[in-house]
This record gives sequence, C-alpha cells and structure tokens, in this order.
Amino acid sequence: MGSGNGTHCFRDDHEVSREILQARERAHEKHGANSIESVPAREYGQWLAILGEEFGEVAGTLTYDKSTKDLRSELIDLAVVATAWIDAIDSESAAVSEPLIDPDCRDGKHTSCVGSPCECVCHD
Repeated sequence: MGSGNGTHCFRDDHEVSREILQARERAHEKHGANSIESVPAREYGQWLAILGEEFGEVAGTLTYDKSTKDLRSELIDLAVVATAWIDAIDSESAAVSEPLIDPDCRDGKHTSCVGSPCECVCHD
C-alpha cells in the first residue's frame, strides 16, 4: 500500500509502527515491572482504565483552550496501549488453551461480552 492517488493515508515505510514499538520499549524501560507490558490480557478493568486515560489525553488536546501541538504524540501513546493490549491477548491466547470467556459470563451474569460473544455456553 502506498499513498498512490491520495485517497488514503497508508504508508509503505511502516514508520508509525516502528515509532509505536520504540515508544513501548521506552515506556517499559522507564516503568520496569510496573509497565503495561506486564498487565495480563484479562485484566479488562485495568486495561480499560489505562486506555481511557490515554484517550482522555487525546481528547484534552482538542479542547477549546488547548493547542493540538501534542495531538500526534498523544495518539502514539494511545496506540502504544492498544497494541500492548492486543499483544497481551495474542500472547495469552497462544499460551493458554482455555477459551476466551468474558468475566461476566464466568460469574454467571451473562450481561455483556467484550467486543463480540465469548466462547461461553451462554452464547450457544
């Protein structure tokens, strides 16, 4: 994919992906054992709180009394969290043979599943 006729914004150089990975590495070095790289994938509340905080930072750059000069860096930070969560899900799925079951289903609440129905029998 390239920028071609200007109808989309895809880049061939993957520079943004590299920038996100580098930001994740810097954050992990900075925070060590407390970095998001050590948060289990199924800690939905913790991930959502972290993601929400980063989303709030993005939104904060768009308020009437703020400058958008930090918008790009805040979007990178948001992508850092999103990609770390995706990697945690992928790593956990590869390491665990247990099907992905939403915690609400595990507790018998059956009220919601994250994203799409989980593999709980309540969805059969």
